[in-house]
Amino acid sequence: MRPQFLLALAIIAMSANAAAVSAAPPDADLRCTFRHPIAEVSDIGELPPSILNAMLARIDPLASEDAKFEWHHLMAPRGGAFNPTDVTVGDAPSRRFIRAGHEGSEWFVWYEHGGVAHSKDIALFHVRLGHNVPIVRAFISYGQQDPCALTDDLLDNKTPPGAAQPDSW
Repeated sequence: MRPQFLLALAIIAMSANAAAVSAAPPDADLRCTFRHPIAEVSDIGELPPSILNAMLARIDPLASEDAKFEWHHLMAPRGGAFNPTDVTVGDAPSRRFIRAGHEGSEWFVWYEHGGVAHSKDIALFHVRLGHNVPIVRAFISYGQQDPCALTDDLLDNKTPPGAAQPDSW
């Protein structure tokens, strides 16, 4: 084969791989505002350990047994590169942190989950004083809906209209 043809094939392959790893932040999800007085955190590592452990047990039970586990292997930081499709490229995780925070003992976590069907998910936890395991109050996927309004509804104990229960964390 000619070197120019091989070079063209290599460039096309690299372009396809680069497209499969997304680093664009979900800006619209960060611009919405809450009705509730929310105290936000900007990184997955700022969540209470009980919530991190509960999420890890659902996302990857085997990783929860690894003493050297680090969250960036499982969930990219906000705006970080991740695999939004079912095509695995490099070491990028298939999930990406979007936003998290709490009102009192009620904590929410938003993140994207890549795969055959890319989704954005909201998990709502109730952290009980003196307990190591939080209660998962809700876990829903959203698309074009306002995630702040959905989270406010969940905090008000309302099931948002059109909220889907995802199959996996």
